[in-house]
Amino acid sequence: MIASQRATTTPSARRQRALLLAAVVGAASIDGVTKLAAKATLDDGPTHIIGPIGLKLGHNSGVAFGLGATGPAWIVLAVTAVVIAVLAAAAWQGRFASPLAAGLILGGAVANFVDRIGDGAVTDMIDVGWWPTFNAADIAITTGVVLLVLAQLRPAAHPAAT
Repeated sequence: MIASQRATTTPSARRQRALLLAAVVGAASIDGVTKLAAKATLDDGPTHIIGPIGLKLGHNSGVAFGLGATGPAWIVLAVTAVVIAVLAAAAWQGRFASPLAAGLILGGAVANFVDRIGDGAVTDMIDVGWWPTFNAADIAITTGVVLLVLAQLRPAAHPAAT
């Protein structure tokens, strides 16, 4: 950032960027820790938690719901990198209704991207039986999208009449 841009960044924009970065780092970190734990503990088979929820180690070479699993991994990585870059630039510029929502989406996307770099697949571990196995990054992305929709539905604030 050049000096003239830094001088025009408002305290509100700085707070929004701090929230954005905290959400990205938090979501990616939680996902990374859960994937490491899953790889270390779920090799022996699935574990039941409660009701239909369990943990089962899985690997997804595609994107959402395994789409694109038969394509070359480098294409998925390249497209994902471009999407992350575009979303990150827009979020940094404050173009999303909620920096928290944008941060969760970016954090989840970055976490899955980093996981995919190693072997071309994303580690999944949360199993509900009737839905494809997923991970903490997927939860962050989905939560971010829901928050973004809710933020868009919220009525715009009107300045107080004087």
